[in-house]
Amino acid sequence: EYFINAGGTKQQGVEIEAVGWLVQNKPDKFLTSLQVRSSYTYSNFRFQENKLTGVPDHCLVSSAEFTFLKNVSLFAQQNYTASIPLNDANTVKAKSYHLTELKASLKNLTVRKTKLEIFSGVNNLFNKSYSLGNDLNAANGRYFNPAAKINFYFGFVVQAI
Repeated sequence: EYFINAGGTKQQGVEIEAVGWLVQNKPDKFLTSLQVRSSYTYSNFRFQENKLTGVPDHCLVSSAEFTFLKNVSLFAQQNYTASIPLNDANTVKAKSYHLTELKASLKNLTVRKTKLEIFSGVNNLFNKSYSLGNDLNAANGRYFNPAAKINFYFGFVVQAI
């Protein structure tokens, strides 16, 4: 293996997050709660002349969680990640991508002395191609590790009362 010390870095940026309840604690309504959340990260991380390897300039994640009567909830999330430089010279980049997740849950079911939650969801709803876990400064151009396409999951949580 061969490594080159790329020198010092300058890492300036900002992270902001906003969270709000548009509907909160309305047990007698069809929509009992609605929480929205959004976070943004700007990373102006640089070597002297190039962008810092492995760091996107922009990331934006927004979500909404709806809770309905009968403890049914729906969660939706959108993630945008800007292109990512994969080598110190910035000649190879992973493309930017958008990911969407949906999850439905049935919460607070009580069976005897047990509390139960059942959930199901989908990741990468729109079947986007993207690389996850990129190899930085990779030998022989092996930078990319394809991430899962659209995928589904199901699960449950059991809690003794």
